[in-house]
Amino acid sequence: MSLKAFKSKIAKINMEIAEINSDGINAMIDGCIDEQAYYNSPIKVLWILKEPYGDGDKNRKGYNVMKEFIGKDGLKGYFGTSFPTWHTIVYVSYGIFNNFCFYEEIPFITEQRSICQILKQVAVINLKKIPGETTSPKWAPIEDNYNKFKGLIQRQIEALEPDVIIGGNTLWIIDKYDENYFMDNVKFAGTLIISTNHPSIGLRSPFYIDTTIEEVKTWNGMKEYKKVDISQ
Repeated sequence: MSLKAFKSKIAKINMEIAEINSDGINAMIDGCIDEQAYYNSPIKVLWILKEPYGDGDKNRKGYNVMKEFIGKDGLKGYFGTSFPTWHTIVYVSYGIFNNFCFYEEIPFITEQRSICQILKQVAVINLKKIPGETTSPKWAPIEDNYNKFKGLIQRQIEALEPDVIIGGNTLWIIDKYDENYFMDNVKFAGTLIISTNHPSIGLRSPFYIDTTIEEVKTWNGMKEYKKVDISQ
């Protein structure tokens, strides 16, 4: 797929996400900060999380959380109350794209905020597009939203053509409603699927960061499909 075709496909999906509204609350568009940077990444990494954390200032139709929040303040190292999640994503992504270096070799964001630029090379989506009001959401709304819009979400995942998918305690929801979705889908042949805990624990556990990087490093050397569970 050409870059032009990729951008066009993502734009159409974003327009569909923008139309989602629940009880007067608009969906937040997610995915890429920079489509070209993601498209050109040597390894296309997609994180699948639960839901965005929103506030009233962002409740407008067409708000793109990746471009308008993460792509601005986030690239400067400021992520508000969701910093544990995004700092972990930065550290894992930096390790993957810098010769698979591990936690002890990665600069701290507080000392080198420029490493947050690495987020341009990854994609992050949520199973629930409507923002939550707490950092510890109940599962039922997330499951309900995924089941209602799973066709759109699956098309979004497939359009991103990821080489690596990292599920932050979310892949079980996809499996619940579409058993073996990844295993049986030829579009993911050769894709590394990592089922792990939510990245918010990463700052409390460098082991999380290093284990995730190690899984991608191993897969990169083997280039064969496997699904691993490192949540324990």
